[in-house]
Amino acid sequence: MIKEIIPRRRPSANVGAFNILPSGDHRLEHMDFSLIQLRALARMFGGTVNDVYLGSLAYAIRQWHGVLTGANLPPLPIKMPMSTRKKGEEYRLLNAVVAAPILLPCDESSASAAVNEVIEQTMRLRLSRRRDAARLLVSNIPPKMGARAVARQSSTVGAWLSHMDFGPRLVHQGKPAVRAALFTDLAEKVLLYTAMTSYEETARLTIVYDMALPTAHEIGDHWLEVLNNLSESFSVCAER
Repeated sequence: MIKEIIPRRRPSANVGAFNILPSGDHRLEHMDFSLIQLRALARMFGGTVNDVYLGSLAYAIRQWHGVLTGANLPPLPIKMPMSTRKKGEEYRLLNAVVAAPILLPCDESSASAAVNEVIEQTMRLRLSRRRDAARLLVSNIPPKMGARAVARQSSTVGAWLSHMDFGPRLVHQGKPAVRAALFTDLAEKVLLYTAMTSYEETARLTIVYDMALPTAHEIGDHWLEVLNNLSESFSVCAER
């Protein structure tokens, strides 16, 4: 099963600006984009909102890295949290999450190519039935053993990326919430964590970064630029 889900392109030992020790000083940044436009882009590409998020982020990181170092960045090995819930269990209390390996295609020459590459990788993940295998594993191993496995994975990767849909609008004391954010502090040796949350009409990108990469907050600006350019190139109409 492992051979089936490992991307065809192997990660390079060279991870550019990510080959640096963390400082332990962390920062938080948010960027918002139209969820309606993001869904329209996903339809145009024939993928999911998560595919467009990851592909556009890959190209944004490529642009940021180019400005920072003047050099190209090879595919970046990341971990993508993946729920082991079955269909119909979307609203069941509690959850079990495993990490799916993805190569973020930061070497692609265009944002469209990066999105298409992510679509190919996530399709292979689905066909591999990794989620089913992970569900069996999670339900049969001691929790402490699973936690140690996650810790070992965290120490070998520069970035964790995730996406969550927060569902229907929350109204508190008569006032509706308009945005939602998901974030966590950085694990040991991890330099960057990004999460995109879908809520009502807003897709929010949250970036948690180590100050060893002091300009990493600019990745969000590049991400917005990439999505706006994709929307223009596809003439996406943000209609309900």
